Amino acid sequence: MTVVAVGSVIVALAVGGFAWRDHQALKATKLELANTSAQLEKARAAYRSMESAGEGFRKEAAEQKLATDQVHADLNATKAFLEAEKGSSTRLREELMAAKAQIASRTRTRAK
Repeated sequence: MTVVAVGSVIVALAVGGFAWRDHQALKATKLELANTSAQLEKARAAYRSMESAGEGFRKEAAEQKLATDQVHADLNATKAFLEAEKGSSTRLREELMAAKAQIASRTRTRAK
């Protein structure tokens, strides 16, 4: 009977030891899970912050593209205007030369 009692005590101690070890492992796992969850929340917050900043950058880029497109349109309109003015200037110069030639011709005709 004593052997059975001693055996039972040894088995109970072994089972208690295994249970204590498993409980310690469970506590360590819970602590690790809590740390991992905290890191995950930090990463999510950083992601949301970056996502928000990215949206701001996209909006700014779209606004800058619109401004650039407007500048290009203004530049093209200015080029067209300058070309038209250049043509007009050439035409006026030709008319002036023709008028000078006419005046010179009339002046020579009158001088005779």
